[in-house]
Amino acid sequence: MKKILFTTTMLIGLFVQLNAQSSYDGISDFYEGLASVSVNEKWGYIDQTGKLVIPIKYDIAYQFIDGMAAVAIDGKYGHINKQGTEVTPLKYDWVYYFTEGAALVQMGDKIGLVNREGKEITPIKYLINPDILPEGTGSYFSEGLLVVHVGDWDTGKAAYIDTKGKEAIPPMYDRANQFSEGLAAVSNDGYAGFIDRTGKEVIPLKYDEAWGFSEGSSIVKLDGKYGLIDTSGKELVSPQYDRIGYFSEGLATVRKDGKYGYMNRKGQLVIPIKYDEAHAFSNGEASVKENGQYFTIYKP
Repeated sequence: MKKILFTTTMLIGLFVQLNAQSSYDGISDFYEGLASVSVNEKWGYIDQTGKLVIPIKYDIAYQFIDGMAAVAIDGKYGHINKQGTEVTPLKYDWVYYFTEGAALVQMGDKIGLVNREGKEITPIKYLINPDILPEGTGSYFSEGLLVVHVGDWDTGKAAYIDTKGKEAIPPMYDRANQFSEGLAAVSNDGYAGFIDRTGKEVIPLKYDEAWGFSEGSSIVKLDGKYGLIDTSGKELVSPQYDRIGYFSEGLATVRKDGKYGYMNRKGQLVIPIKYDEAHAFSNGEASVKENGQYFTIYKP
């Protein structure tokens, strides 16, 4: 029989939750020592002794992250601290969690930043691509910068703001991606290249498309063909493939003339281009198809 070990904190939390269930309509898990509880569709917070420490008055009350929680009344959101002080005024259509000392706040489709005192450190004027926001509670800044858009998506320009709300790189690109490995892919007039964190164009805007760097390399596209460059802009593989897949376990699928093979991050072809189908490696194995048959190959 397996033994289940409970920590003192787990046992206390479980005991409090069991007791609180008879007093409240709902109770969440504990985060940072507090749990949200509800009565008649209103929410507040209790501590691990079961004491009500933040009044039950909110329509919505999220978990505490880094000492702050998002709450709402009448559809307007703000932040409270663990003492129950409303730090960010409840006036926004949405607020995000704090990360690196700042939090995104939203009015309509525009966003801005507030600091931990609840002060707006940017105007509420930016657009943001929701796809760049991480799942869970990861930072939405990348290497200290966040890509935003000034103006509408069609005619506006992309810029970068830092954790203090400063426009570190002014709006000047049609499109821009988050930073990775010190570089960010940007584009103007249909041509893509890379800038560094100072805004300097270090890899010329000459590609049709460019993706973020990972482990020293990035996929680029030129004249309908895909290649691979390093962080200096050197072409490890000139654009010649019909497709390059994402790297998994150090290898990526490549397609040429309807057949697939695999290359490494140096751009070296390590498995010949001969398969009708090829899938990403996982645990050292990949599924491929050749002559109508599926089978497994192993990393060389």
